[in-house]
Amino acid sequence: MRQLLLTLSVLTLAACGGGGGGGDATPRPVDPPTATTPPPPAAPPPPTATPEVAGAAGIDVPDGFDFSTSSAVPVHVDLGSTVPAASFLTVCHPEVGTRNADYSRCVLRARVDGGSFDGSVQLPNHVDTLVATLWRFNPATIEAEAVWERASGETVSLTR
Repeated sequence: MRQLLLTLSVLTLAACGGGGGGGDATPRPVDPPTATTPPPPAAPPPPTATPEVAGAAGIDVPDGFDFSTSSAVPVHVDLGSTVPAASFLTVCHPEVGTRNADYSRCVLRARVDGGSFDGSVQLPNHVDTLVATLWRFNPATIEAEAVWERASGETVSLTR
């Protein structure tokens, strides 16, 4: 049986291979190439009144605009003597979908003495919401909390 299959395979390959296209054996005459005249060159465009500038040099930027991707946001705490001496401030991103502080994503952690603190944090421009919390360790108590939104003001503030 193997020999029969092998013989059929070899005959099939031999019968299908080769060939030169067949047809008549007389060559056809080839037409000689014709000479064409090239079109006249196009005239250069007239100069424009405003030259085109490539790259960033062509951008028109108003005075006072900068390309900064972050900004300093002031942080102000003024709770007076109502806060114990050893208090701590955290300024954090909110948990996803809530207005609660995500303490694993804080941009500022600082000790607050006497209920007042002034400082700043550098924020990327895409951050629009932060949660500021003033708290103490013993007992673990939140003294004050505020949600800051960029649209409502430029200062993260905890005051009474």
